[in-house]
Amino acid sequence: MKSSSQKLLFKQRIQSLQKSLKEGAFAFENYFDLHYLTGLKLSRGILLISKTQAYLFVDGRYLQIAKERFPFKCVKSDSELIEKALSISKIKTLYFDGEKTSYKQFLFLKKLAKGAGIACKEGDNPATRLRLIKTKQEIKALQKSSDLLVKSVAFAKTKLKEGVTEIEIAKAFEIYALKHGAEKLSFETIVAFGANSSMPHHRSGSKKLKKSDCVLIDAGLFVDNYASDMTRFFFQENTNKEMKKIYAIVREVHKEVLLAIKPGVKVKYLGELATKITKEHGYKTVHALGHGVGLEVHETPRISTAAKEEYVLEENMVITIEPGIYVPSLGGVRYEDMLLITKNGYKNFYK
Repeated sequence: MKSSSQKLLFKQRIQSLQKSLKEGAFAFENYFDLHYLTGLKLSRGILLISKTQAYLFVDGRYLQIAKERFPFKCVKSDSELIEKALSISKIKTLYFDGEKTSYKQFLFLKKLAKGAGIACKEGDNPATRLRLIKTKQEIKALQKSSDLLVKSVAFAKTKLKEGVTEIEIAKAFEIYALKHGAEKLSFETIVAFGANSSMPHHRSGSKKLKKSDCVLIDAGLFVDNYASDMTRFFFQENTNKEMKKIYAIVREVHKEVLLAIKPGVKVKYLGELATKITKEHGYKTVHALGHGVGLEVHETPRISTAAKEEYVLEENMVITIEPGIYVPSLGGVRYEDMLLITKNGYKNFYK
């Protein structure tokens, strides 16, 4: 994307936020929020946005590039300058994201607000809502990331043979992905053989593959700054009958949930549907059904029975659906796809 197009994109995003603000100013400090709103990869920085003003405060390492790329005011980080910006903005309250702000940073913001003669309060992050809906450029990056993930998992599968270890398969996946264009992994690759698959977040180890073992691979990577996430389950020879039964149930849950996916459906309902079907077969759910994906591998919304009522599926949202059933000492099955919500349903990134 050309520099002028990038500036326009970030200008539009910030203007959209300004329209959504009812009063006060919001302090953005989270790395991914800053990257989404500025296009810059900042290890530290504060972006203050009110209905009429936008200030980006960075230290000397980023000041030059920020002034070149960011379409609003860029200022070197300084407590007095931030207080001044808050004062001239004519606001009464400085808001921050309580889920992403450390206590130390809260004290810093509180001190700045006090110096400017205004209040400091926790507030709903307005960027969360904006990041829910993906642009064409974001969808393109997500598809590119997903395409490489499919190839990388397929390559790892070719390395499955008796005697190979979990960590060897994990490294084979990682090396292939990084060699073919991945910037980094979305998370630590999970490769679980046999009974190890009963632990949803198992850490790949030295366990060797037996002919009777099932294999679970949960992996993800970043391409063009955007994440992908996939889980697949493979059978070996002489597989346990209960594991085949569990696999069939998980695929049934997955299929029924996909049939319900379209704009306007509450994400809470999807979680309830998956839980209901799983319970009808005599098993229980132990984790959320899915989550949003974008600049982070786990984004809003969290798709579960505990999801907020206001979250509904909307066109151009990107989510995962990953039902799972786990039986200690036996094994577990999880099957995960990544989906783009379309006008009338969805598109599976993994086809």
